[in-house]
Amino acid sequence: MSDDMLSLCRKYDAVSAAATSFRQSEYFFPAPGGNCYSRNAFSQMFQQCWKAANPGIHNLPRVRVYDLRHRFASAVLNRWTDEKRDLYAMLPYLRAYMGHYDLSATEHYIHLLTDNLVKSSGVFWAAMESIIPEVEKMSKIADETLFKLIHDFLVIYLPTQRNSSPNTIRAYKTSLEMLLDFIKEYNQTSLSKVTFRMLDRKAVSAFLTYLEAEKRCCISTRNHRLKCIKAFLKYAAMVEPSTVIYQAELSKIPLKKEIASPSVEYMSENAVSILLKEPDTSQKLGIRSQFFMILAYDTGARVQELVDLRLRDIRLGKTPTAILSGKGGKVRSVPLMKATVQHLSRYLSVFHHQENMLSDRPLFLYDQTRRSTASVLRWNPQMDETVWPLRKRKVQ
Repeated sequence: MSDDMLSLCRKYDAVSAAATSFRQSEYFFPAPGGNCYSRNAFSQMFQQCWKAANPGIHNLPRVRVYDLRHRFASAVLNRWTDEKRDLYAMLPYLRAYMGHYDLSATEHYIHLLTDNLVKSSGVFWAAMESIIPEVEKMSKIADETLFKLIHDFLVIYLPTQRNSSPNTIRAYKTSLEMLLDFIKEYNQTSLSKVTFRMLDRKAVSAFLTYLEAEKRCCISTRNHRLKCIKAFLKYAAMVEPSTVIYQAELSKIPLKKEIASPSVEYMSENAVSILLKEPDTSQKLGIRSQFFMILAYDTGARVQELVDLRLRDIRLGKTPTAILSGKGGKVRSVPLMKATVQHLSRYLSVFHHQENMLSDRPLFLYDQTRRSTASVLRWNPQMDETVWPLRKRKVQ
């Protein structure tokens, strides 16, 4: 975002925050009362501004808010033309900025340019230069089929045809992202140069070894990543027959046998009490770890359900509750005990001081900006040392 635009946003935010009715809104553009504006409302406001900018003119041509997007794209292409740049070489930059997946959608703007616009003097090129942020240099994609299939698998097949939950889709996406990052380094190439041919048995086997040796993933995680990769290859073979050979090669990689480890069948109240006292609550991380376990104990929620909690999911009314989103998109409301609410207040004062409880911000943070992951919150050496003696026997 350019400096002048950032300054305008900050000025607007200060004015909006000063309005009493807007203070508790989670939206950047709140309507009166704090809710969000509808598309029609913004369209009407835009039409009013358009008429006010052209007083005394009858039969004004109708414009849309969306026309600003067209204007932006045309202005950028005009500037690149003035600079005698190859538009087709520059299109990936514009595509990344505008959020187009298909390059043909960005190419459409080239056909809208006319000769009298190519040397337009009405475009302030210096300002336009500061608007477009730096993006990773993109080269031509070597295997468009691979990335198109990945997109369709994650965006169309899983959510639409399989009706998979967001968490399931996230798991597949994470596995494929980790694989592509590894293949990129394994072959000493850029992401755009990764092809189906690189996803051979040797490379994927090396990736699985990397997960265990360097990422310190357990066998079950290693097997899960492999299942996600195989699921994608199965989909690819179904859609694009030419990829069947790659699916057949990876099908030879077996799942690794897991070593059974002792587990706690159940815990007594005394065991839970010892566990909850283990974190060092004089430290921020200890406060987070303790409250996470307290909330898990009070709600009976899955780890992923707790990780997915947002501030807006905590209702501190007459009957405090937490709104949990479970498997299959099922939502349930769980009441919170008085003691849990007290620990919640302490946790919020440390990690979310004076934040709006209607915010979409994650409840559990890895640091000040990133959401915690289930794996981070599951593993803690100190807790493991505490639980291990309890694994040797059933606690009566």
